[in-house]
Amino acid sequence: MKMFGTKSLSSYLFTLSRVVSVLILLLALFIIISILTNNMALLDGRFAIALPVSNMEIKANYNLKTIFTISSTLVFYAGYIYLLSLIFKTFKAEKLFTKTAVKYLKYFTVLNLIVFPFSYLFIRFVVMGGVKINIPFIVLHVLVGVLSAFLIALFNNGYSVQKENDLTI
Repeated sequence: MKMFGTKSLSSYLFTLSRVVSVLILLLALFIIISILTNNMALLDGRFAIALPVSNMEIKANYNLKTIFTISSTLVFYAGYIYLLSLIFKTFKAEKLFTKTAVKYLKYFTVLNLIVFPFSYLFIRFVVMGGVKINIPFIVLHVLVGVLSAFLIALFNNGYSVQKENDLTI
């Protein structure tokens, strides 16, 4: 199977990541709307929201900290996976090395190296009041950010070579 171009792995990953990002965003909106409209079960300081197309429920403590944490995490990862879909979209194009690909990779790098660690620590210390930190989770995002920084350098070089090649032809 081809990695790049139409009908390739990147094309399928684009579609999959786009669908997943929309589903996560819809889940976040469903939770927020259910809480705002009081469409949930409350028992002993916990809420339970039944998901409409399955037998599953979302259960958590019924307080502002928990609701904010769940909602912001879902919205963050919906945006994260949507940005990943934009990167896959550039990989399925005819020209692989473009300024657009570099731009999306830069956004992805900043999201992993700066936005995620600060937002994660903000939620853990400020919102949740110093709950235990999951160090491997932060390290994983930082490693993905470093890898995408390497991809930026690679794509910048590829863009330069492709641009020179297009000029000589």
